[in-house]
Amino acid sequence: SDVTTPAAAIDKSRTTSVDQPGNNTPSQATIGEEILYTVDVTIPAGTTLFQPTITDDFPQGDISVSGIALGGDAADGNWTASSDGSEITVTRDPASSSYANSTAAAQTLTLTYTGTVLNVGGNAGGDTIDNSADLAWNAADGADPQTAGPATTSTLIVEPALQVAKSNNAAAGRFVGDTITFTVDLSNTGPSASRANTVVVTDPSPAGMQLVVGSVALGGSGAGDLSIISGNGTGDTEVRVEGFVDPNQTPVITYEATLDGAGAGATIQNTVSEVTFSLADGVNDAGRRQYNDSANSDVTTPAAAIDKSRTTSVDQPGNNTPSQATIGEEILYTVDVTIPAG
Repeated sequence: SDVTTPAAAIDKSRTTSVDQPGNNTPSQATIGEEILYTVDVTIPAGTTLFQPTITDDFPQGDISVSGIALGGDAADGNWTASSDGSEITVTRDPASSSYANSTAAAQTLTLTYTGTVLNVGGNAGGDTIDNSADLAWNAADGADPQTAGPATTSTLIVEPALQVAKSNNAAAGRFVGDTITFTVDLSNTGPSASRANTVVVTDPSPAGMQLVVGSVALGGSGAGDLSIISGNGTGDTEVRVEGFVDPNQTPVITYEATLDGAGAGATIQNTVSEVTFSLADGVNDAGRRQYNDSANSDVTTPAAAIDKSRTTSVDQPGNNTPSQATIGEEILYTVDVTIPAG
């Protein structure tokens, strides 16, 4: 007739450090974000763990580990935690030592550490960071091996998915002095999209175009999270907008510019650029990820044209059209070059 003592147990959880739209649950994290992992080992009342070992495997190269610490009412100072870069190991010191819970209540040994999501190619939106912890011990000194676990966590990587597009209302062949309206569309959409932090949109006026100061406006969803930094002030020569764009938001920037001189048939390339980051300024600036996008919206001026004609000088039967001439006859050639206005 056997008697079984209560087994030890292991549990693992994690808490992420950012709370933003698209990245606001413990199961989500973005590039550069810190994740606090907690591993709890429960030791039943009146039981002993002989030669206990806790192992916590994490994906090497996807996260960096720091701040390893032990706590709980079972932390008697004789536990040792170490890491080899892909696994944390917790043992008694010395390794043959055992831990006896001689109290009338369960005790807990808690392992905590911080994992930072690395800015590496292997980490991308939609991927997961999976890791697990296991407990092994002997039910008797040096004999009867037991295990508990694995206790696992899975964290979904989310990232900004900010894109920019640009268009204008100019038909081909605009003239000097014409006013053209440009539209810049931003969108942050995708199944794993998180907030686009520290967004900076710049749209400088190219040669041949002059910004209409005061014409810059914001619209669309999420426009209230952006601010016009440049474009509406005296002497401004570029449009600059800053702020953030949350998932599924589609803010729009509009402005006007005049054509103030360009070569005939010229294509004036008008380029907008945006930059954003996975984390806000001041939150792991060195470890966050930067994203860039750009778009063009060209304006074409009317092209010059050339035409040629000729008139012959004889009008006789068999030689009476401008396309006919005889030996010794004079032909008057005319070449016309048309230069568009402006």
